[in-house]
Amino acid sequence: MKLINRYRNLPLQIKSVLWFTICNFLLKGLSFITVPLFAAYLSTEEYGAVSIYNSYQQILLIFATFELSIGAYARGTLKYKSRKKEFTSALLILCNIITAISFFIVLCFNKFYIRYTGMSLLVLILTYCYFWVQPSYNCWMYDMRFSYAYRPAVIVTIIQCLVSTLIPLYFVIYYSRTAETKIVITLMCLTFLCVPFYFKCVHFNVIKNFLFVKQIWTFCLTYQLPLVLHSLSYLILGQADRIMIGEMVGKSSAGIYSVAYSLASVITIFQSSVEQVLQPYRFQKLEEKNYKAIFVTTNQILIVFAVIILLFVVMAPEVIRLLFSQDYYEARWTIPAVSASVFFMFIYTCFVNVEAYFEKTKYVMAASSICAITNIILNYIGIKIYGYIVCGYTTLFSYILFAILHYFFLRRVLSEEKINEAPYDIKFILMTSIIFLALILGLVAIYDYFYVRIIIFSLIVFIAVINRKRLICLFRNINKKY
Repeated sequence: MKLINRYRNLPLQIKSVLWFTICNFLLKGLSFITVPLFAAYLSTEEYGAVSIYNSYQQILLIFATFELSIGAYARGTLKYKSRKKEFTSALLILCNIITAISFFIVLCFNKFYIRYTGMSLLVLILTYCYFWVQPSYNCWMYDMRFSYAYRPAVIVTIIQCLVSTLIPLYFVIYYSRTAETKIVITLMCLTFLCVPFYFKCVHFNVIKNFLFVKQIWTFCLTYQLPLVLHSLSYLILGQADRIMIGEMVGKSSAGIYSVAYSLASVITIFQSSVEQVLQPYRFQKLEEKNYKAIFVTTNQILIVFAVIILLFVVMAPEVIRLLFSQDYYEARWTIPAVSASVFFMFIYTCFVNVEAYFEKTKYVMAASSICAITNIILNYIGIKIYGYIVCGYTTLFSYILFAILHYFFLRRVLSEEKINEAPYDIKFILMTSIIFLALILGLVAIYDYFYVRIIIFSLIVFIAVINRKRLICLFRNINKKY
């Protein structure tokens, strides 16, 4: 009862953060849970084909929508708040025009698409049907977050999770155990779920006011186009390894590598969920010029992330052995590097938050482009010499480079804004990173010694339990911003 009463007394903003974090875990967590189920019924080659298609789909999505519903929509709802419905309709119509142009271009070169993805023309058509309606769902979900209306968002998320995972799983088990079956049914389910939001948000009569629509379209394209290259570069950084493994080694190896990536995504989900809380906290402290608060909080959170990732890496071989067949056990050697990448992902987002606060997004685009190109080059060389396992380590190197570049960009931003007090303890971050990397490499060296890893796991848990009160106080201090 005490717990229930405490929950009821929470401010609406904190309840919203809590439930949207749960939504995040539901969307990504359920797909992670079903990974071993699909892997059990699909061969490593078929599962690799699914993974490769997903990588291509995310790249196509950027060109098919320019991600207007994520970037420009968030800024535009404030800029045009007095005419929000008209703005939303105009933005989504622009999305549809971009999607139609993209579909026409891809259709003209569909043989290349089919060759590289291994999917049929039907999958291509269904993919673009999904792209046509998906931005409207993003807009609706953003509105729910902005207004703290978490109840309808949670209901829709649960329905989406169940429909888009259980129905494809049923067809894979009882109809056809192929990658195309899984992809086709998933696309049909997602498209069907997004259609109601499309008709709710899009009103074509807005086109009558062409001058206003033109103004909206100019704003959207001017705002979003510089971020398209950033989104593409960032996506390539996360997806290029699987595509290159599929092309250079084979779909079976891509499937095994994807299992490691899927397991490490558990840490990524936690990181992104915490980041949703930390970003507004940092913005508020930057507004107050309270740089010391950011300084202290970041150091503490960094230690928390290091401990969580180390715990995960220690037990990862047992997780793979428990959830997957012996065919996927080789993936264990990739997990330490991919998981460690999340640590440096957290570090560079700390720096990016400051750049974003001062509207220096050009630096984000530059760093993304450099790291994406570096990752592709290292992947190519590494796969040729050492095999596909090395891709986990090239990814880790790329994220370290990402953090280093953003550190220098951070220094430039602080210099431009004439801020003398650093919001981050760079010496502490550097020392923690070196120790963390040393521990990760040490764990790889003892991966075949089960009992040694159990002792290390128990020791880390013991230290965490002793310091649990400090952790509780940390998150309470962060939530005080509300």
